[in-house]
Amino acid sequence: MINLYVHRSGTHAHLSKQLAERLGLMSPPPKKKDLAIRGEYVTEYSFVIAKGDVTKKLPILGPWRNYSQIETCVGDARKLRMLPPELLETRLSGDVQGLPAIEVYIIGEYKTVPACLPVMIPQPHIHGFILNSKPKASLVMDGLRIDDIALRMANVPRNELLLHLTNDEYNLVMAKQVHELYIGDELVECKKFFGNKYAPTEPQEWNDDELLQVTKKSSL
Repeated sequence: MINLYVHRSGTHAHLSKQLAERLGLMSPPPKKKDLAIRGEYVTEYSFVIAKGDVTKKLPILGPWRNYSQIETCVGDARKLRMLPPELLETRLSGDVQGLPAIEVYIIGEYKTVPACLPVMIPQPHIHGFILNSKPKASLVMDGLRIDDIALRMANVPRNELLLHLTNDEYNLVMAKQVHELYIGDELVECKKFFGNKYAPTEPQEWNDDELLQVTKKSSL
């Protein structure tokens, strides 16, 4: 029996090591909270949308990657005043060529620095140990089927699969019972768990002093 953990993956960013070092950020980035995939974590750095809702601090994940990107969904993009929905594309993580980019402010303990990051809707994906030779997966629920779920190798327990969904997708499936999970053509017996344990954190509110500093920068 495989345990399938369905995680809500809120809007967050990844930074390349090259960009992080150019911005003067620490390498490796300081850890705030571990994620379910061993070795991955929420960093002490966060970011705000320069021309959008600067009251919401959004998480940056570590370790640094080979690419930089923001992962979001249509609902979050609207709420945060990030990009018009028609400009958003669904891509696999790391496939950033040709994506629209937005200006953000990256917030550290002692500095705030501007950066320009490409934005995508991440393709639904499952992390696990047993997926290296498999194609895509499908999830069948009450009246709903999600196909083209990407499979990614990850350092997680062998009896666990982690399904990462955006806020929009999670809200759609959270009330539904998972009937069948297919990995390739193989039906996998699984037990489903919902929850945000170890998932990227939700936006944080600023205190008044922090908000004043960033609001001044965003109006320049």
